[in-house]
Amino acid sequence: MPALTMNYAVENFIDDLPAPFQVLTRRLQALLLSLDPAMVESFKWQVPFYSYQGLLCYLNPQLKKGHVALGFVHGTRLPDPTGLLTGTGKAIRHVLVRTEADIFQPAVLDLLQAALAANREAGRQRPSNSPR
Repeated sequence: MPALTMNYAVENFIDDLPAPFQVLTRRLQALLLSLDPAMVESFKWQVPFYSYQGLLCYLNPQLKKGHVALGFVHGTRLPDPTGLLTGTGKAIRHVLVRTEADIFQPAVLDLLQAALAANREAGRQRPSNSPR
């Protein structure tokens, strides 16, 4: 298992959030990093992003709206039998996290596992000589 490397841009971003958003974002961060040792955390487009064999999801605290958006880069491809995903873009969908209990809903964990599986499958379909 590779050692986790702290991403200071992400840490500073989370540290600067107001307390309730900081707690939710930290819980989501911990969950995402625990999903697979190969998960990579980065800071892109002014929010934390998580990659696993390609971009997977991001965390976007929406202070005025009172939630943290857990955004799925390929959300329109994910099964969502409970209707938890919101959004109208061509690809991105997100889950609105308002409480810690929202994070650990079985449907959220199912979405995360489905996103990981989709990225794994996409990785298997790349030609063997393509750069990683």
